[in-house]
Amino acid sequence: MKTINDNNRKIHSAAQVVDELGIAPQTLVDLASKLKCIFLIEIPDNTEVHLTWPKPRRLAADFLGPTKCSFPRANDESVIISPEIELLCLTASDCDSILQTGALRKKEFLGVARFNKNAGVIHLSSISYAQQYLMAKEVTPYLLGSFFTRIPQNVTNASNQASPAPEKSIIIRFDDIFISTENFQAILKELNNKPPSFEKLETEDWISTMLAQLNKASTHFISGELSNVEKSKLRDEIRKWFVHKWPKGGDDLLDQAVNVILPDSLYKHSPHRDTVSELVKLKYNRYASTALILINEKAETCWQIKQSSAHKKYPKRNTIKDELKDDWKFSVKLANAAATIIRPDKEK
Repeated sequence: MKTINDNNRKIHSAAQVVDELGIAPQTLVDLASKLKCIFLIEIPDNTEVHLTWPKPRRLAADFLGPTKCSFPRANDESVIISPEIELLCLTASDCDSILQTGALRKKEFLGVARFNKNAGVIHLSSISYAQQYLMAKEVTPYLLGSFFTRIPQNVTNASNQASPAPEKSIIIRFDDIFISTENFQAILKELNNKPPSFEKLETEDWISTMLAQLNKASTHFISGELSNVEKSKLRDEIRKWFVHKWPKGGDDLLDQAVNVILPDSLYKHSPHRDTVSELVKLKYNRYASTALILINEKAETCWQIKQSSAHKKYPKRNTIKDELKDDWKFSVKLANAAATIIRPDKEK
């Protein structure tokens, strides 16, 4: 995932987040709007950001924080923001506009942000910025302030004064957007409260009939629908179900299909749960076993390989089997069964 490291804290690329979570960009933006999350972009090169206010008004002394250096222009209605500020803030509404049109031209922002090694990303409105960065002698109606992007101007005299810098609209696309870890975690929590259904996965192009049935068996037996079945009988009940679905399936295939959907605690050769990232886990139901998640992920990857190849060739069965063994430590029998289950109906 593309990240900006902030002393062990990170902000995440919105494009990569939706890709790894398997959600639409609109879903991310809608959740951000619901949770009042703030999106971020980096301040572009060759761009100054000014705090500008239209109606000068003196700050009350009670609101002023520690005196810090600011950068006045020819008048007191605009100051260049501190070089500590690295990010501009976007609302969910801004991002929604980007999704509708592909890009957004913007020069006025209601907030900025900086990194702190202890607190992570700190969002600053014009009020909080003025409290922390402006000196008492400066005049500013900070309640009405906005941050504007401008073209940098050369400062030519001892007082650091210059003509007001022309405003500069910047073009923002979805790939430019980031989200803080704090807001990201809030969105993950919201998504986790609405676990997906495997029935939805059955309609995906990359899912074979056998894999769809494997997913359905997980929901049918493990989600609680058959909670009256004793654990000692669970394996037999699942196997009977697969015998009915796959009457031509061999013993190894049937046995491994049972192993795949059993909870990790009931399958001693289950891949380690840490093999699956937290982002990937959120794409699946909570009761999905690690082996089942990995098989679905492999099926989707194989389909993407076919779609991106010049000759539209699906990976060979032995290639899939070897990669499952090498990458995720599947047993030989489990890898054999998974390679059979994964391949689309037309490839079998």
